[in-house]
Amino acid sequence: MSDPSSEATLREALTNLLDRPVSDEQLAEHARDAARPREDRREDSMILLAVRIGSEWFALPAEQVILVGPAVPVHRVPHRSRPGFRGLSNVDGRIVPVVDLGRMLGIDASCDTGAASARVVLFGDADAPWACMVDAAPGMAAVADGTDEAPPVTVSEAPDSITAGLVQTPWGRASRVDMTRLVQLVSGMAM
Repeated sequence: MSDPSSEATLREALTNLLDRPVSDEQLAEHARDAARPREDRREDSMILLAVRIGSEWFALPAEQVILVGPAVPVHRVPHRSRPGFRGLSNVDGRIVPVVDLGRMLGIDASCDTGAASARVVLFGDADAPWACMVDAAPGMAAVADGTDEAPPVTVSEAPDSITAGLVQTPWGRASRVDMTRLVQLVSGMAM
C-alpha cells in the first residue's frame, strides 16, 4: 500500500512544478521556435546516443535505439560460444540476446555491469531486439550531417567493421556505429 501523506506531497510538488510562472521571455522564445519553418529546425543533424565501453566512446544513431535502462544480469547460454555473443537477459520483461559490443568494435574492454553508471541498450528491430551492455550512456548529442571524419583505414577496411565515422560529442570524440551493419552482424549470429 502507498503512503497517503507521501502521495499528497508528491501531488503538491507536481502541481507546483506545473503551475510555476512562465516569463514573457520564455514564452516568446518558445513561440519563435514553434513558428520557425520546419527546415530550420536541425533537420540536417544526426541525433546520436553517446555510450562508453571501457575508455572508448561510441555514438549510436538514436532512431535505432529502442531503450536505455539500468544494466541487467546476462545469463550464459550453454554450448553457445560464438565470439561477440554474451547470453540472454530479461530487459523490461522481454528475453533478449546480448552481444558484446566492445568485442564487436575491436576493443579489449568489457562492460562492468556492477557499476552504477552501467546501462543496457536495446537496438535493432522492435519485434526482435538485441541488447548490449555499456559502462555509461550519458545522453544524446546532435551532430551536423557530413561533419564526421573518416575512420582510420585499418578500421574502415576490416571485413567486419561497424564504424561509420568519427564524430565530436559533448563527452569527447566517438566512433559512430553503422547500426545497419551491426544489426546484420548480430542477426547472423545463430543462437
